[in-house]
Order: sequence, then structure tokens, then C-alpha cells
Amino acid sequence: MIFTDAFWDTRNLGVRTAELKFDANETVPVDEIARAIEGYEYIVAKVPQQSPLTLKLMQDAGFTFSECQINFRHDLQDLPERQVLPTGSIMTHRLTRNEDVILEQVGNGLFNSDRVFLDPAFSQDTAAKRYVHWIEDELERGNPLFDVLVDDELVGFFAYKEPEEHVSYPYLIGLFPEARGRGLGKALVIESLIASKEQGCTASSTHVSSNNPPIIRCQESVGSRIAAMDYVFVKHQ
Repeated sequence: MIFTDAFWDTRNLGVRTAELKFDANETVPVDEIARAIEGYEYIVAKVPQQSPLTLKLMQDAGFTFSECQINFRHDLQDLPERQVLPTGSIMTHRLTRNEDVILEQVGNGLFNSDRVFLDPAFSQDTAAKRYVHWIEDELERGNPLFDVLVDDELVGFFAYKEPEEHVSYPYLIGLFPEARGRGLGKALVIESLIASKEQGCTASSTHVSSNNPPIIRCQESVGSRIAAMDYVFVKHQ
């Protein structure tokens, strides 16, 4: 069991937060978990798939299932071509000239399928600000933010970093509300992959929530493959 003081989410959520990471089928005495998380108000535990012994441990320790965290990976040697949209247009990207617009959209609740947004213990405003802080933190580290456009119309964005050499991590992508329902989701994922290859990467990796079926379908439709999956449990105390 790896214990992490999740200080970033303590700031974001306003409650003292910890994360636990387990190996497959790892078992730990329940009282050891209790000692590790003593004094913490919100605890997130991640358990690899096919770990029935650890899943039982989570129940015994009073954790509640929240979501599956799915790791998709894409070999950029097999890069899909840009889609021609039904209007005959194509999607493009550029380094952002609209940081304030993107942060405002995200702060208004652009993402509504993650474990924090769906948790009644937290407000939707808190869930939205968590994403705003994430983007701001990555910008401070020098990681880029991209505008996504169709015919010069700003329709969304993606945020990008490289945690591994030559492996991109588009950690957040989104369409603005007025751009939804226009069949742009697949094109948006493709655009993030194109940008990854332009940055010199040979592979791209990202995590999505099982609570968000549309992005799962988009990832699969562009040829991304599931590399790993964790069950995510939470506990409030």
C-alpha cells in the first residue's frame, strides 16, 4: 500500500485528503489502513482490476466504490487522419490565445462526470474549481494549453503534458456547451493526438472515468487501447 498526502486536493476540496494505491490482490490489515488515514477527512483508494481480495478489503475498511479509472494508450505511429466534419470543415488547434475563456468555461462546470462532481459531499462549484486549479498548476509548470477551432470558432480545448519521455498525456480535453451535439468529440480526440505527434511523442496516454461513456467511445473509435484499469473507492470521515 502506497500512502500519499494529497495536499493538492486538500487545497482544491477544502478537506484534508489522502490517496492510497494498492498492488493487485494486496491485503493489508484494516487497522493499518485506519492508522494511515487517521486525521484525514477524504480518502481515495485505487485498486487494480481483477483484485478480489483487495476489493473485499475496501468493503471491510468502509470505502465506497466511485468509478473505474481507465488508462487508454495510443501508438502515434498509427495516427488517424483529421476528420472532415459534416459541414465540410476540419478541426484545428493552436497554442491558446484564450486562456481566460477556457478557465471561465471550466469554472462554470464544463465537466460533470468525475467522482468529485458526483459526490454529494462536495458542491459542483468545488468540483469545477478543482479542474481550474489543475490547469493553472500545469501552466505554471510550463505545460501547454491548446485552443481547438472549427472555421475560426473556438469550440473547445485540450491541456497537455509529458510525464514520460516521448509519451504525451492530454490530461484534460473538452468541448464547450455550444459545440456539443455536433459530432465533434472524435475529432477533438484526434486533434490531441496530432498535437502529441507534433511535439515529438511516439505514444499518447490518458485516463478517463467510467462515468463518462462518450469519451470512452471516442477513445476507442480513434484506435486507442485500454492499457490498465483501476477501481476507485472513496471514504469520508
